Amino acid sequence: MLTTPKLNKINRGIVAYYARRNIAHSLFASSLVCMMATPVLAQETPSADTSNDDRVEVIEVSGLRGTITRSLNEKKNNTSIVDAIAAADFGELPGLSLSDIIENIAGASGHRLKGSQNEISIRGLGSYWGYSTFNGRTITNAGPGRAVNFKKFPSDLVDKVVIYKSQQANLVEGGTSGTIDVTSLRPIDYGKSLTTVEASGIYNSYYNDVDGGDTNPWGSKFVISTVRQWETDDFGAMGFSLGYVDNNDSNPEENYGGSSQMRVCALRGADGSVLDGENGDLVKGGRDCDDTAQGVSAGRQGSSPIIGNHTDLADFDESSVFYVPSNLYWRTGEDTDDRENVVATFQWQPNDEWDINFDFEYSHLFYEEKRMELGLSNNLENLTNHVIGDDHTLLYVEGRTEAQLNGENRTQKDVYKGGGFNVAYLPNDDLTIEADFSYSESYRYRLRHRSQMRSKDFHDYSLDRRDTNVGTLTFTDGFDPSDMSNFVNDNGVARLDYRRTHEERNDDIWAFKLDGEYALEHDIFSSLTAGFRYSEESLYDEQTTDNSITFEGVQRNGNTDTDDNSWGNNNPETHAALTASIVNNCGNDHNNSGLFDEENAGSASNFATYDTKCFIGEILNIIPSSQGNGFYDIGERPDLRDGADRYVDEDIFSAYVMANIDTEIGNVGVTGNLGLRMVQTTTHSDGFGDKAYVTTEDDGTFSTTTVSPNGDSISELTLDSKYTEWLPSLNLSFAVTDEFIVRTAAYQAISRFQLNAMSAGVSLNTCGVDNDDCNTDFNQAVLSSSASGNHLQPYRSDNYDLSLEYYPSEDAAVTLAFYWKDFTGGYVSTTELRDIVVSLDGVDTVIPNVGTTVNQTADESSTIKGYEFTAQKAFTELPAPFDGLGASVAYNHAISDFVSPEVGSPGIVPDANLFGFSKDVASASVYWEGDDVTLRLLFKHRSKYFQPNNLPFPSRSHRYVQEQNYVDFSAKYKISKKVSVSFKALNLLNEPQVMTRGNDTTVSDYSRTGAKFNLGIKAKF
Repeated sequence: MLTTPKLNKINRGIVAYYARRNIAHSLFASSLVCMMATPVLAQETPSADTSNDDRVEVIEVSGLRGTITRSLNEKKNNTSIVDAIAAADFGELPGLSLSDIIENIAGASGHRLKGSQNEISIRGLGSYWGYSTFNGRTITNAGPGRAVNFKKFPSDLVDKVVIYKSQQANLVEGGTSGTIDVTSLRPIDYGKSLTTVEASGIYNSYYNDVDGGDTNPWGSKFVISTVRQWETDDFGAMGFSLGYVDNNDSNPEENYGGSSQMRVCALRGADGSVLDGENGDLVKGGRDCDDTAQGVSAGRQGSSPIIGNHTDLADFDESSVFYVPSNLYWRTGEDTDDRENVVATFQWQPNDEWDINFDFEYSHLFYEEKRMELGLSNNLENLTNHVIGDDHTLLYVEGRTEAQLNGENRTQKDVYKGGGFNVAYLPNDDLTIEADFSYSESYRYRLRHRSQMRSKDFHDYSLDRRDTNVGTLTFTDGFDPSDMSNFVNDNGVARLDYRRTHEERNDDIWAFKLDGEYALEHDIFSSLTAGFRYSEESLYDEQTTDNSITFEGVQRNGNTDTDDNSWGNNNPETHAALTASIVNNCGNDHNNSGLFDEENAGSASNFATYDTKCFIGEILNIIPSSQGNGFYDIGERPDLRDGADRYVDEDIFSAYVMANIDTEIGNVGVTGNLGLRMVQTTTHSDGFGDKAYVTTEDDGTFSTTTVSPNGDSISELTLDSKYTEWLPSLNLSFAVTDEFIVRTAAYQAISRFQLNAMSAGVSLNTCGVDNDDCNTDFNQAVLSSSASGNHLQPYRSDNYDLSLEYYPSEDAAVTLAFYWKDFTGGYVSTTELRDIVVSLDGVDTVIPNVGTTVNQTADESSTIKGYEFTAQKAFTELPAPFDGLGASVAYNHAISDFVSPEVGSPGIVPDANLFGFSKDVASASVYWEGDDVTLRLLFKHRSKYFQPNNLPFPSRSHRYVQEQNYVDFSAKYKISKKVSVSFKALNLLNEPQVMTRGNDTTVSDYSRTGAKFNLGIKAKF
């Protein structure tokens, strides 16, 4: 027998809990119970014995206004300072992806990658400083850090997203800026059965001008989901939800950029003398703008010349200083992006005491991209007629270069598997016990086949960066880059190059937590909550994997080109035949007629393109060890060990106690919580690096080498550490009136460094055999060492928040929040004393207290402060049709004195602020919703922020993402109660993403993807 489930003991427990609160919260409890009971009231037959025949009209607010109302309820009735978006109905969150959805939440902003939102920042602080959970559990990531790419979770299968902007003791630690919690549906709690089928067509406007190859402006998306509940006589209530999403799309992109190593050069000395770059007197040898007289800085930590070492800024005329990358490229391409997602949940309430939930999430991505580029290989040579801006940007220059064509085939497979098992037990009305088991795993394998064809002739060019983001390239000697044969010299050859490289990363975490809450009969504290959590996370991260087979048939770690070992000079006929074969056979039919049509790229708007696999196949054909005709994958290196590899295990044990507050001060209701969380983190790393092999000689001296007796120069290493943090928190909400709430919070928070910063690899500086200063002392066999990674202490912050919130109606609110964070963090290169294990005459022996250069968390203090304003209103009091209007606005302004030192070119390039820090983040929307039609326009703004190439330890000059403004639009029309059509448009302004390096005008990366449109039809049953 199947019946609709009635209120069980768990729901009655919710009633009892809220009944202990003040009047306003009791009203909310009643509303909550009404929502739970509504399906029952709608389907049960009324009792014949009805003494009171009054009827209560229940109006269900649905659609966009319903989503806004539910989202406000999440915010209003939380004990912490939060913002949220919660669907009025399952599958109705407004957006194309979950990242787009989260950007609808006040204070949230994303970092865009190929046109779509990727990692999310909170209140203008970078994604590095936030934390993300799914159903309260940590989410792993296939990227290089802890920040989560939310595209793995389809918005169609998510119930709500809550951003906790203040912390409390029962939240998983790790979010200095906040915690993003994504929640799946619980089918019994949802209370109704529903099946949804949606089919959508996707149109990428940029590909409208691209022909040939695999380009296709059209994509598709198919969604099917169902949620069901039933009640049995013997086994209680059950329910499940199941959703599947198949998305076939693309991420078109035109791209301009330069080398991440940005040089700093000068034309004149401080005395006005011209530095001609031939044989200057500051540094000898090298290229014009590199390490000759013009070279000021290499722009990369550890590379020559270094300011303060090889050069001195006082020796140069600062007005003649300019920035320039070592090479440039203009890129077009083709790509496909295929994703599958599954989300499943099961809920079982066998009786009034048990609530059992299971959920599973699966995501599979296969991405393929074909990159085609025109490049200037040596942008540092023979530069003349410079025009330099006041901020050192090289606005115009003329030079000579070897032009080149670059090709790359890139495939990427991402797999996410996650889920959990949650059991809640209510033995009586006062006690709740909850256990949760969870697993999350993210895997990525990115494979790149790269090739290059470089002219052996130099060509004259000019590059004008004035009034364009991409630089107007003109070959002043008439060179035409649109013909592949023009890259071949008079001897019939070009420099040819290829390599295979891959990244492989796996991040998985097992976790268990146990929580209990006991209701108290107390004037101040309503209940006491306590619990613990234990997790084991393991990261495997392999990156340094370049591989090729030389023309002699020998495997090589790195690339192979025709100049290696003078192969091209020694085999001129074979070299010429290979070049001709590539030119004649490998050109493709890619045609991008709109390339850089929003900019002025000059000669770079039309260049030859080729098939990378054909190119590499032609090279492999003439290699003695080739497997056959044409392209094949040569496979990974035989030995992948490298000092930069990361094998890291992080075990975390945390325990907390938290008292929930429910009292009154005067006539003001006060709710909140007071808690303390203890966190103990244990880290173990395995890695590779140098190991010293020490031999005692006959004369009593010691000889030391890093090559083992069997000839192996790489050894296995380990690193271990442990630290404990105590994190107190206090959240208080004052219900001044039914409409006005004042919230305060004070808490300590931490943000951990990413796991792939914690490599165990080291390189050793050993005593030379003939060094009489150290070879007589075994303890001097290793003089010093340098670590490629380190176990770093977390960033810490003391946080204070104040939020003033006014709720004049269920779908209107005005809030003003202030926050202050005293931050201890940053990093510093320092020396730690480590015990180094060496082999002494074949026996492992410890050399104690060896000075080891490492990166470690700095003790520097800084302050982050800001305010956040939000307002939203549905104008239901207006006459029709204006009563369907609504609007919202959110603005966050932050101030930070955090300093990220410039390491590439210190003294000339300014220091940066916090990673990912934006001073201003804003969003605004206006909508109109009628009985059948819903229209919405959304604007998003994010000011400039610091986005270094390699976190968490930048080694190159600072890079910034410049100000961004995006406009999205959505529309929905209900054909009937069960069928609707929708239209969504992203990036209507065709806004590019522009990154600069060193200042705000030296463009290091430019990306334009165009607008994306989605037209879908949905049916509900």
